[in-house]
Amino acid sequence: MPTGRLLKSQAFGNEPQYDGKWYTFGPLNPLEGEPVDEFKGRVFKLVARGLTGNDGNLYRYFFSTSPTENVSVEGSNAFTYEYCFRLPATASKTTVHLYPFVNDKVLSIKQSNFDVDNAATLNVFSVAKNGQPGAMSGDGE
Repeated sequence: MPTGRLLKSQAFGNEPQYDGKWYTFGPLNPLEGEPVDEFKGRVFKLVARGLTGNDGNLYRYFFSTSPTENVSVEGSNAFTYEYCFRLPATASKTTVHLYPFVNDKVLSIKQSNFDVDNAATLNVFSVAKNGQPGAMSGDGE
């Protein structure tokens, strides 16, 4: 995985000024990204990590040429190296399929989950594993 260059560190807490609002990281100079031959371009790395609480934060990212509206950056791509998402609490089973990018350099994957209440199953399907079960957490675990 490319290491990228950390441009800025910003912590967001429980402040209403950020709820439903834009926060702009940048502007970014494309030449300051880490060159990665595999992608035929440069990489910037953005890490969102819950420091306290239940990691139930919701956010969206958009590469834009404008600090105030979504104007696509031609030729840009986003890659996710660590998924973090909520599954809805439903009375019936919900099926989620994830198809992460895995190249020939990947040796293993790591999954973790929180507060699933033992109400779900996780199976990993790959060339090497055909339905390998994954561990699920209990209530508040």
